[in-house]
Amino acid sequence: MGGLFADGTARPASAEEENTAARAVAAGLLDGGGPAFFVAGPRLVAIPRAAGREAAARMAPAIGRYGAFAAVAAAELRQAYQATASARRFSWAEVEHVLVAGMLLDLSVGSRLFLDGQVERGYDETLVWAFEETPGANPFGVQWVAAEDEAAGLAQLWHSAVERPELKVSVSAVRTLVGLGEAGKAPEPKDLLLLRYLGFAAGGEAGDRPAVAGFSAQEMGELLLPKLWSAARQLVGEAVLPALDAGGAGGWWRDQPAASATGHALVRAALELGADAALAAGAMAAFPCGRPPAAWGRWFWREAPGPFTLVAGSFGQERPAAAEIRA
Repeated sequence: MGGLFADGTARPASAEEENTAARAVAAGLLDGGGPAFFVAGPRLVAIPRAAGREAAARMAPAIGRYGAFAAVAAAELRQAYQATASARRFSWAEVEHVLVAGMLLDLSVGSRLFLDGQVERGYDETLVWAFEETPGANPFGVQWVAAEDEAAGLAQLWHSAVERPELKVSVSAVRTLVGLGEAGKAPEPKDLLLLRYLGFAAGGEAGDRPAVAGFSAQEMGELLLPKLWSAARQLVGEAVLPALDAGGAGGWWRDQPAASATGHALVRAALELGADAALAAGAMAAFPCGRPPAAWGRWFWREAPGPFTLVAGSFGQERPAAAEIRA
């Protein structure tokens, strides 16, 4: 990979690297540039250190506003959270990264960018960004699994400093977890064993129950989504989009083809820098390091009826018309 940043080519030095390069070509991450070297493929964006630093400098004023907006939104989310059933079991300190980092800064801001046409959804358009230097100090994101037939989802945060296995659960397990706290829904024994093993469910004298925070459709629709969407609208409109305009005006970025690949990479840089700004503004505590408690950064939810959703473009929803998303 280092050569991609130095002169635009990668030259495998061993048989193992040759095999890796061949798999990367098959995945669209590399293209064969010749008999002994490779160049970046259609699914890989290799961004030099100087280009990343230039974009960060240009985006800095807008990203500063992002941090201030995120701190205000976090205070409102904390107040709204107190009215949920999960607040009786999990303190704000235990769920603040779920609400602020996961639900707001990743999924809701990402949904707003999707609705504004800045990013797309779908595995066919999956891209890989290779920054020579990580834009922010807190690369993070959300892994999630949807039970689309029940408009429900299970999610967990990842962070560069957090040791946590990839989220691998079946749709059936998501249904089981969501149904644990709902009367009249018996859990599937096989799924329940897996959820216990992974730390998503726990047994007790009163029977099995979720071991992570969860939010009903009513809680999402009446308490959380209105706050999330209002905050995401401000974050994107008054901070992220201006940051993208400023960052994209830099020399390296300006000279790139008008492709979604480069645009996606710039969005990723803005969101990582935004997370740093949110932390600096006190929107949430620092991310943990190492292996966190099992419940940290994990949650499940049911989608609420209506135009608002936690993950726009999912659960069979089409991109709404502009008039439907102005709230």
